[in-house]
Amino acid sequence: MLEDEEYRKHAKVTVQAFEAEVEQFPWCFAGMLGSVVVGRLGGKGVVVTGLGTNTGEVEKGKAADIVKRLREKVGVGRTVVALGRGVGEWIKERNSLLEDLDVEREGVMVCEGGVCRQGEEFL
Repeated sequence: MLEDEEYRKHAKVTVQAFEAEVEQFPWCFAGMLGSVVVGRLGGKGVVVTGLGTNTGEVEKGKAADIVKRLREKVGVGRTVVALGRGVGEWIKERNSLLEDLDVEREGVMVCEGGVCRQGEEFL
């Protein structure tokens, strides 16, 4: 989700260093198994905006409900990012795909392969 090529290279090298062991003994490296899958198949980022916009509270409202539903589902290779008034500003500074996003407007974006699109399927 950071769209940082240097960070991506370091992550790939780290996962590749343990890949054979993870595939051979997955119960020993349960936390890294998802990284091997994402490294091979790619990942998806889901960005939910509008937290706290209509309710004044980050934990309430449509956007908060969407984040809760997404986090309850198992999703290997999926990262959920929640943005709102005063929430998650740091990631907007790191990811050029998100820098122009209106965090106060309720919505969902799905980001894969350096491209973001409206995530209508989550609304």
